[in-house]
Amino acid sequence: MAAVGALALALTAACSSSKGSTTQTTANQNSWNTINTASVKNGGTVTVGVEKQLNDFNPLDSSISADQIYPLDGVYYAGAFIAEPDGTMVVNSDALASATLTSTSPETVVYKIKPSAVWSDGTPIDASDFTYAWLVQAGVDPNMLNASSTGYSQISSVVGSDSGKTVTVTYSSPFSDWKSAFGVLLPAHIAAKHGYNPSMTLAQLTADVAAEKGAATSTGAVLQLENSFNYFTNAAPVVSSGPYQITSAASDGSSVTEAQNPKWYGSAAHLTTMVYKYIADASQEPTALQNNEVNVIYPQPETDLVTQIKGMGSSVKYQIASGYEYEHFDFNLASPAFGGKTEAAQEAPDKVALRTAMLTATSRSAIIARTVGLFDPASKPLDSRFFIPQQAGYTDNVTKYALGSGNTSSAESILKKAGFTGIGTALKYPNGTAVPALTMRYTSGNAIRQTECNLFASEMKALGITVNVETTSSLGKSLTHVAGYDYDVIVFAWVDTPFPNSGNYSVYVSGQGQNYAGFTSAQVDSLYKTASASFDTTVVNSNLNKIDNILSQDAVTLPLYQKDQMVAFDSSLGNVRINSTSQMFTYNVQDWGFLSSSASPSS
Repeated sequence: MAAVGALALALTAACSSSKGSTTQTTANQNSWNTINTASVKNGGTVTVGVEKQLNDFNPLDSSISADQIYPLDGVYYAGAFIAEPDGTMVVNSDALASATLTSTSPETVVYKIKPSAVWSDGTPIDASDFTYAWLVQAGVDPNMLNASSTGYSQISSVVGSDSGKTVTVTYSSPFSDWKSAFGVLLPAHIAAKHGYNPSMTLAQLTADVAAEKGAATSTGAVLQLENSFNYFTNAAPVVSSGPYQITSAASDGSSVTEAQNPKWYGSAAHLTTMVYKYIADASQEPTALQNNEVNVIYPQPETDLVTQIKGMGSSVKYQIASGYEYEHFDFNLASPAFGGKTEAAQEAPDKVALRTAMLTATSRSAIIARTVGLFDPASKPLDSRFFIPQQAGYTDNVTKYALGSGNTSSAESILKKAGFTGIGTALKYPNGTAVPALTMRYTSGNAIRQTECNLFASEMKALGITVNVETTSSLGKSLTHVAGYDYDVIVFAWVDTPFPNSGNYSVYVSGQGQNYAGFTSAQVDSLYKTASASFDTTVVNSNLNKIDNILSQDAVTLPLYQKDQMVAFDSSLGNVRINSTSQMFTYNVQDWGFLSSSASPSS
């Protein structure tokens, strides 16, 4: 298993205002899991401001961006393990008594679910929920928009015993990152009301997929499973396995209200009610916090926003940290401009040369200086797609290829050598065909990404390439290439887990759910197959770095920098902190509350 790295905190100094100083919560290496720990009292309502509409609810759906759903899913959908802010993976002790690797040949994991663990309607959390999670992520159905089948496609059986409270999972081939599996459990008994047949088997599902290709008689299992999965995407959860449950969700995605789960089996939650409120204009988040319209915000930090929060006075605390999230530019390799859907098309010398030249002309240092560097002087280019600098496997696989160097002269030489003409004016492929105008997208309202895209477009203009910068109101629709939302180049951030191996499998292996770029490479697939089956960290890290080198040589994507995260909150709140893994900042929401020494909590 790959080494789990520590988080790097990029901290800025608090500044004074006439209202006193905004308090910055800071952490050293030993306190990332405990920063802002406090004794809190019961009662009150906390409103959390979020930047994405709240109308998609399935955390396993690949069409939904992480920051759109992850702040909510941990509140009502429990999983087997929890990622702490420092990247440590711990058993979800609220729901599980244990999770144990009992054999490596065949690999077998046994989960013991606590008898007290139930859904909010009283239905036991049991093996049926594990089975459903396996089937929808098994990777058998190409029309199932699950984010990743990593690990699940290697499971041969999920067997329940002890009235379903013991779950034995057997793998057909080794999967060293087994702790990453079953991070979200959807309620199988609710799925059964929307098409899913609890008696469904993997063999039946596989046969039905084959039937749709004309190989046998369809049993309808595929359609049943898809219908239930899509239900969870489109409908607000009617049950919860977490500390809170949804009581209302606005149809326009503007808000979600939650109350305590009366059947919650873990440590008692403190807050009576939680409200999540969509703030369409990210620049208005600090104002909403200052005006007490919200109590917590989790904005993407940018210079003006950070400055505004720093000047709010002692009624607000904030934390800035960088960790398992990074900003990057991606090409749509299925676009004719950059290749096509096959490996041969993507490896065409002129298409590789074009992509390489474009990423060579891109200056990461200029991007950082104009964006995150304005409020985080420590920010610097990230030179790996798999590891952050604090992890043992981190190796620079980017700068040795001059990607992100901003060297226009080298970029021009690459194009000239490959036979391109019109360099610097109107670029043409070696066959004389004009390089088409390209569409580059970023999420609406994100000023930092707007700047990044504008800088990229300017650098490409120097090569004779036109880049039209456009926004997207739905990152998920853009990444899944929905008509009207598609792109040639896009900027977004990966919110990763502490597992560089399995966490990136679905991003770079051919045909996987998060391989939005459409990248395909037999060599990468083979290296990943070996890495995924190995329990030897040295082998895993070596193969991941080999893959990283291939991604640079093929100019598939360009990592920019570790992305800072920020949380700002009412200073009368305790136990609010950043978790830069995909678990996100609401990982411990049951611990949130108003300080015991504060005034009476909001009602």
